[in-house]
Amino acid sequence: MMKKILPICGLLAANVLLLAVAACGDGRADGVKTVRIDPDNITEIQIDERGLLPLETRDSSLLYDICDIEHIGNRYVVYSRDLLRIFDAENGRWLGNLANPGQGPGEYTFISRFRRSGDTLLVFDSNLGKEFRYLSDGTFLGDSKPFGPGPDFSSVQLRVSTYFEAPDGNGYYAINDWVGSSGIPTPAYTRYNAAGEAIGIVPGRGLRSGSRFKDRGYTDYEHGRVLVWDAFRDTLFDITGDEVRALYAFDFGSHSLPSSVQNMPELIDRLNAFTEEGTDYVSALRYFQTKGDNLYFTVNVDTDYSRYICYNEANGTYNILHFSDPAERYIPRGFLKIEGDSAIISLSDSQNPENNPVLYRFPLSLFE
Repeated sequence: MMKKILPICGLLAANVLLLAVAACGDGRADGVKTVRIDPDNITEIQIDERGLLPLETRDSSLLYDICDIEHIGNRYVVYSRDLLRIFDAENGRWLGNLANPGQGPGEYTFISRFRRSGDTLLVFDSNLGKEFRYLSDGTFLGDSKPFGPGPDFSSVQLRVSTYFEAPDGNGYYAINDWVGSSGIPTPAYTRYNAAGEAIGIVPGRGLRSGSRFKDRGYTDYEHGRVLVWDAFRDTLFDITGDEVRALYAFDFGSHSLPSSVQNMPELIDRLNAFTEEGTDYVSALRYFQTKGDNLYFTVNVDTDYSRYICYNEANGTYNILHFSDPAERYIPRGFLKIEGDSAIISLSDSQNPENNPVLYRFPLSLFE
């Protein structure tokens, strides 16, 4: 039975090879490529406790779900909703906070983007229109306002909600704040040049709601595109040049979310409808990332467990990993981070449900 309430936002010793299963791909009437995936065709892999890294739990280090992680030196900086915690990458010990919410120097009011640039960590606060810069030990380096005024729409000036670097290095694609009603879509994306000046609205996609998960896009430098997605919808979009288009429509057969749910403008309505359905639908396609020809992402399929999909864009095959724990203690959650030749996921501890998430690293070769 699929889980109905979803959270918003070590190397394995086992030598397991996945069977590559053909994902039948064809085109919809609108020209979008359909990728058919059977969510029950999985390879189950037992969790190896030697690969676990529990993150220290204390009152001052508590986390919610994990939105992102940056690994610098011997530190993990964990972004969890509006928290930025630093942990030792070897033993999971809490080392302090990168920064704190507030009104003082180096303090933010809302995190809408967290990323790394070299040895510097950048935090964009859309409320303030500021980007803060830190070293991985929390040293505050300063702040700036990276974006100028946005284009006008319906007598309102569009404002940057979050942004992604253009893959050619010549600017940014910003997701705009929603300024209209569900009946009047707000243009979803604005292109900015490297100086932060608005070039214009990117056609092809509109916002009908202001509610979105923290993970909303990914700059795919290797393939020259930005991947973007919506919560509780099965279509992946890309921005190439100055156009956003639907890239893949994922078809999970009888497990696909009904179009009546996916077409609801408001995220909260889609979430509530999904919760009330009571059927094992695939949901929460998130954390899309690429390496070579492979597109990696997570889905929720059954009670309490997330699964991890690798779709090969070149040959149309896919593999699905399902991690299990014989002791039924550790439960895989939706977070996924590709780092070099390995991936990091988060687990919850059913024996200590109030504890911080446990990080688990595994080699990407398990998808082969």
